[in-house]
Order: sequence, then C-alpha cells, then structure tokens
Amino acid sequence: MKKRGSIRAPMFGMKILFLICFIGLNLCVIFNLYSSEKSSASEKPITVEFRLVCSEAVDNCERIIFGRSNEELYIHKDVLISLDDITFAEEWTNPTDTYLPMTPRESLKITSLRSTPTLRFEFVDGIKDKLKSITSENVNKRLGFFVDGKLLGAPIITEPILTAELEIVVDISSNEVKTIVNRINEAIGVEARARTDNFPLE
Repeated sequence: MKKRGSIRAPMFGMKILFLICFIGLNLCVIFNLYSSEKSSASEKPITVEFRLVCSEAVDNCERIIFGRSNEELYIHKDVLISLDDITFAEEWTNPTDTYLPMTPRESLKITSLRSTPTLRFEFVDGIKDKLKSITSENVNKRLGFFVDGKLLGAPIITEPILTAELEIVVDISSNEVKTIVNRINEAIGVEARARTDNFPLE
C-alpha cells in the first residue's frame, strides 16, 4: 500500500522566510524611530536673536566663524531683540538698484538681476525706542542675526532705525529664508500676507 506523503515547505525556505520577516520588522522599527526624531526636530520651537558684533575679543563676547568666507567674528552674548519682540516676518528681495535722474520729479530705476536674500521684521510697539537707541549708538557697527543659535547675517548698521521695522541681509538661500519666515510666523501665530514687490519711481 502506497503511503500518502504530507506536503511540507523545505526547511531552507522557512529560514529564508523567517529572515525576510525579521529584517522587515527591524526596518519598520528604524523607520518609526527616524520619523519620530524628525517630527520632534521640526516641532522644536524656533529661537531668534539679534546681538551686536564686538569690535574685538572681550569677556562678554564669543568667537564665531561666519559665512562662506569663514570670517572670524566676536559676538556679544547679550540678546538685544528676540522672537518675543517680533510681530511679523517676511522674505524681502533686496534688488541692486541704480537711479538715473530724468527730471526733478522723476527718476528711472534700473534693477539688476542680482538680488540678496533679506528678511524683513515688524516688531511690537515697545521695541521702537529700543531699536532706535541700539542703532543710533552703534552706527557703522554690525548687528548679528541668529536663528536656532546659528549666525545667519551680520550687516553693518548704516543709520539709526526710527521705526519698529527692520530689514536684515542674510547669508543663506531664498528657500532657507522662506522656511525661516514660515517658522517664525507660525511660532508667533500670524499668517503670511500677500507679498507686494512695489518699487515705485522716485
């Protein structure tokens, strides 16, 4: 009498199947951990600081290597303006402009193709006098702009600022500026406004 044989998966095939399941499970765990870390990082509150650049190394300053040129700067540790003082932020493309006089009342503005990524800020009313005092006392000095502890710009203060607004040139790409603007406005609870790039004739 012929014995009926049972159908069995080969032992080697079972081991391969087990190995595939084991690797798949570990990949899922790693992916979930990475997603959690990425989500936590993106949810981390943004920090914004404005600090003066020191003319030389002194006790209350820290040494920072800045920008693509690896410029050595010494920055005051005291924070002059922070995220709490900001009411709105936007990207502001700052064209390189030349004015050619045409008549006493008119001029023709020629805008080059070059532009510099610039952040424009509006501040709470109480910051106006403070900003005026800071910029008046530090004309021809530099103001450092930090986001999340990283120095992104250190332009020269060319004149006193008499309003509660400030434009600051940064050493990052336009896409990075957009990301920072969105994070700042989200952190302070305001929506982005429709942008108007109006450069009227003067």
